[in-house]
Amino acid sequence: MEHNYKVIDATSFSIDEIVKLVNDQYLSCFNKGETKHDYYCGITNNLDKRMEEHRCNDFEIVDDRVFAWNCENVDVAAEVEKRLDKLGFDIGDTKTLGNGGVENSTIVYLLKKGNAVNY
Repeated sequence: MEHNYKVIDATSFSIDEIVKLVNDQYLSCFNKGETKHDYYCGITNNLDKRMEEHRCNDFEIVDDRVFAWNCENVDVAAEVEKRLDKLGFDIGDTKTLGNGGVENSTIVYLLKKGNAVNY
């Protein structure tokens, strides 16, 4: 299922600028009683496919709202994700660089997690 999410071109932005953009987006969506851990940040090379994987295997996506930024390369995207983890966002399994993102995973995304998917 394709959702055609809007991806902002951040290829000319610094890592710090992208982290600020993601955090500012979170602040604009923040509701009383929520924390950054209620939001998931990740990296991918295919936003539609990755969101479908989350829906099927992990959690619902609240209001089907996903915010995304295309970075210059996977190294920038992975560093943004790492810094977002330090800010308190849920980034999933942290055992691998980019949490298993592949070499062309340049899209950083933010979403609000819904209910966990029952297996």
